[in-house]
Amino acid sequence: MAGSVMIYRYPTLEAVWERIKGDAYWTQGVWDRERVVVREIIGAEGDDALRLVIEK
Repeated sequence: MAGSVMIYRYPTLEAVWERIKGDAYWTQGVWDRERVVVREIIGAEGDDALRLVIEK
């Protein structure tokens, strides 16, 4: 595999990093820690409605 993408929904980027650093792939050294990139994605119109459906 050449790479992967994951999308997380957390209130802060710090919370995302906590999740990543708790993952078995991180703790066992599967992921190349020097190449992990975390970026914020701004939600699209209607994202709030989607969030309400997912969180119920």
